[in-house]
Amino acid sequence: MSLHISGSAVSPQPIDRGVTRQPLLSGQEAKGTHVVIDRYAVATGASFKFDVPAGSIIWVQMLDGEGTLRTPYTNGPVGEAVSFTLPAGVQATLSTGKGVSFLQTAVHGPALGPGAAASPPRLVATDWRCEPVFKTKDGRKRVLLATPAIVNTQAFKADMVIYPPGGVGQTVHREGAETFVYVVSGRGSATSGGQRIALRDGDLACFADREPHSLEANGDGEFRFVQINAPATFETVWADARKASTWIDTGLDIEGRRPLTEWKERWAFAWRGA
Repeated sequence: MSLHISGSAVSPQPIDRGVTRQPLLSGQEAKGTHVVIDRYAVATGASFKFDVPAGSIIWVQMLDGEGTLRTPYTNGPVGEAVSFTLPAGVQATLSTGKGVSFLQTAVHGPALGPGAAASPPRLVATDWRCEPVFKTKDGRKRVLLATPAIVNTQAFKADMVIYPPGGVGQTVHREGAETFVYVVSGRGSATSGGQRIALRDGDLACFADREPHSLEANGDGEFRFVQINAPATFETVWADARKASTWIDTGLDIEGRRPLTEWKERWAFAWRGA
């Protein structure tokens, strides 16, 4: 059964000086999930420390503002278009002179898979504006943010998806994965189990494994959302196979430029612990 969490209905909780947390999804809301999703805000002059426990992986999508991310390998700027993955054992600090907010997705336990120790996930940071855009014939766009090829884990995958005004996705379900949709900007709706749920920026919609659902854009502007699937390996099944979406690589990034093609153009490190 689908779950809708209205971002405006979840009060920010102070957890440290200058840091607040909005708990959007935990095991209490969706029993049986290995995924926890929170939205954090870090005030001007404050910092936030990531300490990823064993058996976990954290993926962060920046939402607003600018900061500096310090890891064992990096000490560089991160803005609202950047996402980064922190494997277990990583200690990282995000500091800001202007204030930032970000979405944090933590995947725990069995979803990491038995091969994680032999081939650990990478510590990766990417800017979605510089990655290849995939497009459907009806104008919907998708940018791959975290995939097994990029992050070296089967625990999850993440995309930035953009629907044009009036854009509609066909009804689908995933065989073998949960689906989480966090609205970055714009207004839209999700339909599942005969119910239509209005979505706006800051909202989270969750769909269980094998739960049919569809998404559409409402309003005059783009409907932009992050879609997270856990684990990363699954089959997408359309309710009407004749209407299955075909995503074509445009060969360009969202600004119409040559996208990144080499690992050296990204932050990407094979993390093997301290």
